[in-house]
Amino acid sequence: MPDTDSTLRGPISKKLKEFTVVDMDVHIHETPAALAPYCEMPWRKSLEHLSTVPQRYLDIPGFSPNLSVYPSFPDSGGDRRSTVSSASQMRQDLDSLGIDIGVLFPDALLSHASIKNTDYAVALARAYNRWMADKWLSVPNFYGAICTAAKDPEGSAAEIRKYANHDKMVCAYLPACAVNPLFGDKRYWTIYETAQEVNIPVSIHGLVSVWPVFPMQLQEFNEVGRHGFGNSLQMCANFMSIMSNGIPARFPDLKISFNEGGLAWVPWLIMRLNNEYFEWRGRLLPFLKERPSHYLSNFLFSTQPAEEPDDPSDYIKVIELAGGPDRIIYASDWPHHDFDHPSRILDYPMPDDAKRKVMGQNAAEFYGIALPGG
Repeated sequence: MPDTDSTLRGPISKKLKEFTVVDMDVHIHETPAALAPYCEMPWRKSLEHLSTVPQRYLDIPGFSPNLSVYPSFPDSGGDRRSTVSSASQMRQDLDSLGIDIGVLFPDALLSHASIKNTDYAVALARAYNRWMADKWLSVPNFYGAICTAAKDPEGSAAEIRKYANHDKMVCAYLPACAVNPLFGDKRYWTIYETAQEVNIPVSIHGLVSVWPVFPMQLQEFNEVGRHGFGNSLQMCANFMSIMSNGIPARFPDLKISFNEGGLAWVPWLIMRLNNEYFEWRGRLLPFLKERPSHYLSNFLFSTQPAEEPDDPSDYIKVIELAGGPDRIIYASDWPHHDFDHPSRILDYPMPDDAKRKVMGQNAAEFYGIALPGG
């Protein structure tokens, strides 16, 4: 781990150096020009054309300025980039933040589930995976999330199987928003069946979308409402769909993580679902063999965006009610505007052993990532 965090907090604390940090949410910046050489025809021509169009004129899901990341602001002074387009720059950034291992997710293509043309969405997902594997995953301690096209579950399953033996692809990405139906529906079961068979976890990632299907008409809100409100509700909706359709019981070895929705929604929804289970299990929830909280061992929940109660001990209560430190993983969301520095975990009033789990050990075990020196 490097000695300085030149972008945010000055010298990395001696305490942080004692931990191996696995960041489960790092965003790389893909562009039409970057993906075009990796895309099959005729969509390659589309990407080549897009690369010549000034961005201000683009309003295309997946490559729209309305969906681009926001400027990343420092705590005090300094220059922040909102996107990172090269592996070397990203490695430098993560080193400066004290992050040892990064799991890479897309940037603009977080929203590619909004693309109405299924063939185009599939082609973009495949091109992104080829590009990421070629340009990013040769860098030490970078791992990838397989981009899938939710509108084509069979094709998504094939893409998961294609990369199942790639030692740097550690999960499959599914978007929490702009999907209809939600992820408990039977049409997605082929994805879960394949992911379970090849032991690839599924990561459901939240996003701010101006093409909402659920939770509601998010265009009614400004950015505060969409980002502060929408991400958690997307998680609630998909978690509810997954539980009510019995996914953990149908696929008992399937591992699912929820990224970029925070944690506070988990205890509330689990308590509600436990109550509903006892009332309705014989009629509407016959697929679950146990109450929903029993299945928390199938899931991980990322810290980002971390809630900040006035009393830090309240956050520890949230962690306990969400399944305890064994179920929580650190995520930064770098380089987006609301990223969470790993030092934030150090501020939690919990034992160092629990912090080590959250900061790296849980992710390493869940995703099959080898820790340095492990």
